[in-house]
Amino acid sequence: MHYESRDVFCVFPKFGPGGMTTAIMNRTAQLAEAGHRCKIVAYDYDAEMRTTAARHQASGRLHYGVEVLSPYYSLKDANTLDPLTAADPTVHALAEDGFLIQDDEFTTRNYARYFTSDGIYKKNKNWNPSTGKLTHIDHFNEDKEISRREEFDVAGMLHREIGYVRGKKNRERYFTVDGFCYLVRWYEPEDNKPLSVYTFERSSTKVTRYSSVWAWRLDWLRRLVNSCQQKVLVLGDGTYVPPQLLNLKSDNAANFVVLHTNHRDADGELRPRYEPYFSKLDKFDGLVALTHRQAKDIAYEFGLTKRVWTIPNAINLWPLRNLEKNEHQAVILARITAGKGIDDSIQAFRSVVDRIPDATLNIFGEGLPADKGKIVNKLKALITELGLENNVFLRGYTNEALAEFEGSALSILSSYSEGLPYTVAESMTMQTPVVAYDCKYGPADFITDGEDGYLVEEGNVELLAQRITSLMLEPELAKNMGIRARNKISTEHSSASSARRWQELISTMIG
Repeated sequence: MHYESRDVFCVFPKFGPGGMTTAIMNRTAQLAEAGHRCKIVAYDYDAEMRTTAARHQASGRLHYGVEVLSPYYSLKDANTLDPLTAADPTVHALAEDGFLIQDDEFTTRNYARYFTSDGIYKKNKNWNPSTGKLTHIDHFNEDKEISRREEFDVAGMLHREIGYVRGKKNRERYFTVDGFCYLVRWYEPEDNKPLSVYTFERSSTKVTRYSSVWAWRLDWLRRLVNSCQQKVLVLGDGTYVPPQLLNLKSDNAANFVVLHTNHRDADGELRPRYEPYFSKLDKFDGLVALTHRQAKDIAYEFGLTKRVWTIPNAINLWPLRNLEKNEHQAVILARITAGKGIDDSIQAFRSVVDRIPDATLNIFGEGLPADKGKIVNKLKALITELGLENNVFLRGYTNEALAEFEGSALSILSSYSEGLPYTVAESMTMQTPVVAYDCKYGPADFITDGEDGYLVEEGNVELLAQRITSLMLEPELAKNMGIRARNKISTEHSSASSARRWQELISTMIG
């Protein structure tokens, strides 16, 4: 069904591997199909944003009618004269005139060091082993302190230069493909505190200063919203969209925050990253929660009623590939963080393997960059400690989530906190039952315990192991649960149901 077309902006940091990215792409697809003009606004800098968006379009996950926008790309495009500028092959070559080169690690570690004829270390080059293109060049002063880094995109073009003082970052310069610097961002080198942002126009001698990167992003978003002919809906997705970015102060926009995770931690305290939202509720037109349970809690805790909407994420009923299920294989797809409770699943699997020696658990996902692999290393140590090296495997990120679900007997979610876990829905869609902790929020919205999966009390590792074991030892039970799980998704969690709720919000808030 088509409605009167309206502009809908979904604002988030950038495309990632998690469920929030999938939820946004599904939502914009269903709204685009209904005739609305949908725009995904990625406000963080990402040199590969368009490559990622094109990949999602080719896979069918990102609707071709949905625009993907960024303040960086908007300014970059406006200042590009020759978009077909090609990379300089001499820059990407290993050999370079005028330098002595240490290249003995080029084939194993994809980098080389460059020295002057009198032995001064000047720079190193780093290549992508898949493409043979440079990823970055680090330049050094005579004291071997880094002075600047040049970063290159997948096409081999310089896109950003980072400057350093005493080895600490103090500036970033951003470039068009044909070499024009369109933005400079300054930092306080001692504590990396962000400072002013300056933008440049190729056709003008004027330089515009912004007090912060958020002031620039807000100005860009405000101008974008005000350029629309009718009132628009602006959705801030997740907890990393600061309230000041949504403080548009425009009669031309209705601003909502969409919560994708539990707003409280395991101790019941409001998560620090949510404090800016709930301390500024008067700045927004409303909140969207993914489950009735969370919406009810928020309305009670903060005295809100009509301003809290419940709109579950749209679930695509992906076609089955008719893959043969491994009856003794379980799978987890999750970001590797402490709150996901993956250590509980590994501990439970020790008991599973005692009953089923050839049982395997494949864990797909990556940790946060800030974690620097600490949680992954702890999980590896736990696997070794429990003697599960031949049964439990950390597989890293996968692009084949649906195939991994369909080829497994069951999936596991041992999180202590969620919003509406998309992986549970994906698993059920692929006719694979889920054994999940009954955490706030989401698993109980999908799973009916004992009918189409199992709900387990949080922290009950023994029962978790029992439920996993029973599904592996009773393949007919797992099969029937999987069939019921897929049927439930198709009837109770359809995209059409979610689309109706979004249309109701649009009609109510912007006409």
